[in-house]
Amino acid sequence: MKSHINSLLSGTLLLLLFTISIVQNVNLNEVNLCNQNDNCIQNLIIETKNPELCSQTINPSNCYKTSAYRFKNPKLCNQTQNSTNCIQNIALQTNNITICNFLTKEYFDNCIFQLATKTQNFTYCNQSLNKERCYYSYALTFQNISLCKKTNQYIQLCNKKLQNLFQNSQN
Repeated sequence: MKSHINSLLSGTLLLLLFTISIVQNVNLNEVNLCNQNDNCIQNLIIETKNPELCSQTINPSNCYKTSAYRFKNPKLCNQTQNSTNCIQNIALQTNNITICNFLTKEYFDNCIFQLATKTQNFTYCNQSLNKERCYYSYALTFQNISLCKKTNQYIQLCNKKLQNLFQNSQN
């Protein structure tokens, strides 16, 4: 009885492995049928959820960017010509502040500020490496003088700029 069950399991496993290899070959054959047509390969990527097929396109960088946006996967941005832009766009598309962590320190704060601005949520500035500057920019963008007190080193400049702005708007 035990050997019969083992035999059935072995047969099922072989059938499963055979099916997987056929499906993989069909996907490869479908890419070949696309004849390097990027639109065809993009459709195949959507169908198979396999962005690695971008390597088969004429313009892999553009394909990876499109796939990164479609699948909201910032890791795919590393395969693009402008990974910084790609990652920031996904963070903004998803309103997901943790995606900013995929950026270098040089671009991290800009990502945080863009999200704070887009979502109109100044508390995102708490995540910024330069919180005071983020609050300052946010206060000016949204003309929110009450946030000037969070800008520390920029407090006088922030108050002055917004007071001038308010005075000019009343004239």
